[in-house]
Order: sequence, then C-alpha cells, then structure tokens
Amino acid sequence: MIYIVTGDIILEMSVTTDIDISYNSDVTQHKLEQGFSIADHITNKNKRFSIKGLVTDVKVYRTFTLLPSDSLEGTRDIVVTFFEDVEAIRQNRELVTFYFDPRLNQSSGVKNCVLKNVRFTSDVAHGGAYTVNMEVEQVRVTEAAESIVTKRQANPDNTDNESKNGNQSKNEEDITKSLPNIFF
Repeated sequence: MIYIVTGDIILEMSVTTDIDISYNSDVTQHKLEQGFSIADHITNKNKRFSIKGLVTDVKVYRTFTLLPSDSLEGTRDIVVTFFEDVEAIRQNRELVTFYFDPRLNQSSGVKNCVLKNVRFTSDVAHGGAYTVNMEVEQVRVTEAAESIVTKRQANPDNTDNESKNGNQSKNEEDITKSLPNIFF
C-alpha cells in the first residue's frame, strides 16, 4: 500500500499494482585526442519513482465483506476525495512524503517529493475504480542563506593598500562607495 502524507492529509491508494524506483547519475566525460573519452566526475540525480494503482470507493473490512463507501454514514466518496486532494497537492506544489514497502528500509518515508505527473484513468472493467499513475521526484531542499556585509574602515596610512611598485591603489572606503547601497 502507498501512503501520501502532506500536512494533515494522509492519502491511501486502495490497491498498489506497480512501484518503479529509479536511481540515475550523470557522468562527465571529456574527449581526448587519442579518440576516446575519460570520466572525471559523477553527479547523482534526484531519486524518481512511478506508482500505479487503483482508487475505489469499495472498502474491505477484516471480515472481507465488500461495502460501498456511500453505505457508511458521514463519509465522502473516496475516489472524489483522493482526486481532489491529489489535484490540490499538485496545484499548490506541496512537498509530500511517500510511505511504501517497509522492506526497503524507508520507515521514515521518502520525504521532499513532488508530483511531476498524475494521470487518472477510468476503465469499465474496474467498475467505479480509477487507475492512478503517478510520477514522483524526490527533490533536494535548501534553506535561504543570509549574509551580512560589513563596512571595514581603511587604514589611515594606507600601508595595506600599497603595491610593490609603490603605486597606491584605491582604498577600501573608495571601493565601497562604488558598490550599490543595498550592501551597506
């Protein structure tokens, strides 16, 4: 089973039929005069996976009795809710966490994922169920850095700013005056 978690929303597919996990890397190559290439660096790409499953409004209980969700008082149609929640996640570009096969040592889930592509398909063979295909990418998230620039006073005798040939360069105070005011 697949669980999609974001904020206070937990979505669950009724049945998961396929999970495809992809780990890719880029290898930098440089051509040599001898007619072959050498590689000097490998960059790992973001983890990608695709999920295929079904979302249905039929609940399976421990007694394995099938009941349509509309027979349960106070519940919304599971298919409509799933569809609307997935669309809201995609529209708002929310980061989600996916939980799936515990054998893959993903007990904390795959965090910081975005829905790249979602496709719902209705098939008569599945009754009121929808086939759901999702392409997901785990992204690397950084925090905004803040840097503080301070103005340093120039040395009055300019001994720090003299070059070897005796010519005097601009002192630091003159340089800072030429920079935009947003830094000071």
